[in-house]
Amino acid sequence: MATVVPYALFDPDTDCKALRKAMKGMGTDEDTIIKILCSRSFQQREILKGHFKQMFGKDLVANIKSELSGNLEDLIVGLLTPLDEFLAQEVQRAVKGMGTDEDLLIEIFCTRNNAEIAAIKAAYQRQFF
Repeated sequence: MATVVPYALFDPDTDCKALRKAMKGMGTDEDTIIKILCSRSFQQREILKGHFKQMFGKDLVANIKSELSGNLEDLIVGLLTPLDEFLAQEVQRAVKGMGTDEDLLIEIFCTRNNAEIAAIKAAYQRQFF
């Protein structure tokens, strides 16, 4: 069950303008980015991605990546990524390089039903093959 519920006062125009302002010019207003994106549901974040592109002609995820770094970047980009795609990326991370992160694979696959696993598999194939 989702823990982030839709924001009752959701206004894509206001949110997109605030996100653009937070990333424009010198420095980045990380608090504004966190406040907006961490308090919107996934569906609202999807609307924001499209609305941001429509308003400014820029990709929100690309802007986030250029403005943030490290764990904060990973978190915010993860929030803007559909779950099946995100989990496919985590599977790839778990199996690439030296050694395999079995704990991560167990967490991903043992906590999902068959339909969710099929969606992860399809996303993995789209992204990595």
